[in-house]
Amino acid sequence: MDVSFIVVLWIIISIAQAINDRKKAPPPPQVPPQDLDFEIPPLANDPNKPAEVEEFEVLNLEEINARRKQLEERISAGKVKTESESEIVEEKNNAALDLTPAAVMNSIIMNEILDKPKALRRKKF
Repeated sequence: MDVSFIVVLWIIISIAQAINDRKKAPPPPQVPPQDLDFEIPPLANDPNKPAEVEEFEVLNLEEINARRKQLEERISAGKVKTESESEIVEEKNNAALDLTPAAVMNSIIMNEILDKPKALRRKKF
C-alpha cells in the first residue's frame, strides 16, 4: 500500500506541475510588420487581378471546308500521297536497328529508370 500511495501521489504532483507550467508559458513574441523594400509580383491566377482577354483569330469555316474538299479531290485523283502513306515509306526506310553493345546497355538502363519500381511490379509465377 505504501508503494501504490507514492505512485498515485507522484502522478498527481506531475499533472499539477504540467498544468502550472502550461499557465506560466509566455505568449509567442509579436514581430512588428516591416516595410518591404521590394514589390511582390502578381500571380498569374490571382483572383483579385482583372482578367485579360486574349484576342483570337476568327475562323472562316467556309474557306476551311473548301480547302478540305479540294484536298480530298486531289487525293482521290491520286495526285497527292496521304500522310499515312508517306509515314509507311519512311518507316520502311528507317528499319535498320542500332544493336551495338552500348545501345543495348543504354536501353536496359533506361528501362530500369523509366519502369515501375521493383517493389511495385507484379510477380509472375
